[in-house]
Amino acid sequence: MKAEITNFQLNGQNYRFATAQTKTQRYQGLMFVRELIGVDGMIFLFPDKDIRIFSNRNTLVDLKVYWLQDERIVGKDFLPAFEKSEEIIRVYSPAKVNMVIEIPVLNTHS
Repeated sequence: MKAEITNFQLNGQNYRFATAQTKTQRYQGLMFVRELIGVDGMIFLFPDKDIRIFSNRNTLVDLKVYWLQDERIVGKDFLPAFEKSEEIIRVYSPAKVNMVIEIPVLNTHS
């Protein structure tokens, strides 16, 4: 994945995110990604605030989705990996947002 890296604080924790700034980068997101190296997830930056729709199309890992207005969290969602759900699931931002963060939920075996 070729993208700029952004350091960002979310819920008091520091993260490194791959940045999706262009329409193409935002469309591609974390599709077909099974493992992230050097980053904790992806931050989607939009030029305006609007209701955003994200789906699990072609996702290989479960994702936590954070909806943000500027840098303030206004909602959270969960998208299961498409391989798990075997159907496309869509989540909608609860308000108009200009930033969205996806963080993969890594399976841990106990």
